[in-house]
Amino acid sequence: MDALLIALLASAFAEMGDKTQLLALLLAVRFRSDGAVLAGIALATILNCALSAAGGWLISGLIGSNARTLFFGLPFLFAGVGMLLPLKPPEDAKGWRIGPFFTAFLTMFILEFGDKSQFITAGVAVHTADPLMAAAGASTGIFLALSPVVLMRKQFFLDVPLGLIRRVAAVLFLLIGVILALKAFELL
Repeated sequence: MDALLIALLASAFAEMGDKTQLLALLLAVRFRSDGAVLAGIALATILNCALSAAGGWLISGLIGSNARTLFFGLPFLFAGVGMLLPLKPPEDAKGWRIGPFFTAFLTMFILEFGDKSQFITAGVAVHTADPLMAAAGASTGIFLALSPVVLMRKQFFLDVPLGLIRRVAAVLFLLIGVILALKAFELL
């Protein structure tokens, strides 16, 4: 259950104000088919998180306890630094003529591949040795961060203080990452 909650919260905060939310907005405005866009996002998120959690689970058996703690902490450090950097808008996929579901699925899958949430998911799976709950929590957290954007469109960005949320999340991620790194090196 720890894996579920940690992955859910970390992934939801990691996606706030991220380029994935901007892509979700672009897809929602372009297609105006909320159900198909949300279904594509959900499938991409589930597959991406399942891959990360499986990779984390495979790695967890190959490394020692301190290395697992470090592997858990590094994604938080990288996510914290990444959230302090300016965003680059995602490609709009206007040339893609495969419909709302497949466009949402493929663009989100590609954009999320190697994103901070994927590394956080792998880190949670390594640390907790519970890849199913890590994947379920991360996919739920990402979907919870993206679905309001699809449903509310531009209004979401007007109503939610994303800059403040990103800065607070960045500080929390950096703090968590530093604490875990210090524990991994037995300095704490």
